[in-house]
Amino acid sequence: MSLRFLCLVGVFVLLGATNVEAQENLIQAPLPSCQGKGLSHKWWENRPWIEPLAASRHEAQSSVFLGKSKPFPFMTKQGIHDIMEFSLGKETPVIVWDGFMDLPKREDDDAARDTPIPARCWGFGIWLSGGAHSVLDFDEHGQPVVDTDFKGALMVKAAYGLSEQTRLGLRFQICHESSHIPSDFSNGAKAVFGEKFRDIDVNYECYETSVNLDRIYSWGTLSVRTGAMFAMGRGHPGFYSTPGILVPSRRNWESYVGLQYMPRKTSGWGPLVSYTAYGFTTYDFNHMSPDEMEALRVSQTLVFGLHDFGKSRGVPDFVVRCYTGRNPYGPFRNQNTWKTCGAEMIFR
Repeated sequence: MSLRFLCLVGVFVLLGATNVEAQENLIQAPLPSCQGKGLSHKWWENRPWIEPLAASRHEAQSSVFLGKSKPFPFMTKQGIHDIMEFSLGKETPVIVWDGFMDLPKREDDDAARDTPIPARCWGFGIWLSGGAHSVLDFDEHGQPVVDTDFKGALMVKAAYGLSEQTRLGLRFQICHESSHIPSDFSNGAKAVFGEKFRDIDVNYECYETSVNLDRIYSWGTLSVRTGAMFAMGRGHPGFYSTPGILVPSRRNWESYVGLQYMPRKTSGWGPLVSYTAYGFTTYDFNHMSPDEMEALRVSQTLVFGLHDFGKSRGVPDFVVRCYTGRNPYGPFRNQNTWKTCGAEMIFR
């Protein structure tokens, strides 16, 4: 764990060092001023406050991933599998309040979309977030979609400019997550494994809190983030439970930390490095007592690649993503060790 972390820090330092000289001559657009102005509201205008990290799991962003993975449980073929993961997600702004001057609008979007919060200014707003995340296995018989996860959330974000170089972001969301195994895979697993296969219904309401700090250097912006998610126990206790069949989960929270580096550029392509570590609960569908605590599994994702810093919209990030840890998909979250690595396009 410590060696991986030191290697990751080394990647950030090397990328930063290669960009220092190039970024010293970069001319940055002046930030708007908010001094002496009260808060005003804007409908349907986005702000770049605590947006999804490239390495985050199951946040509201769209991506397509092709790679290799360890097989899921209840698969007949062993060895390394070829998989495709695809996500459709978006954070939609409803209303924001901030105190700096409205900026001239471009034809394709409002300029404030890319404007960071100025020093000693603050703002907050309401967003709706939704996403679907699926995984398809090309090597298992029938090439099934193994699982689909859904997440919807109502979130409040706030931002404050601590200085010209440091910005604070806060996020609170009330969310719902559910997982569904398609019938093709479920029927095939039951035919081969019989009663050993259990199609567990994993769904829960939750709330999540996150804190983000952006620090701007001459060589780029470093984002540091931490947060935690808690199951609310509405409808049923824990992440899963079925009266008389399944004992409710006990460890009903999951925390995380994240780091992300992006250079200070206004055009062209540049490096993107993102890392997250989640303290995932390893589900235990067979525990007998509600007092038994499930195991905690640190699950890590590393993403590195290229990001387009131009003004055109819809150009994806081209990255490599590697993951190791607990299986993040629904009823397979009792698989304590699952690894995958491959190429990904992230659409922002």
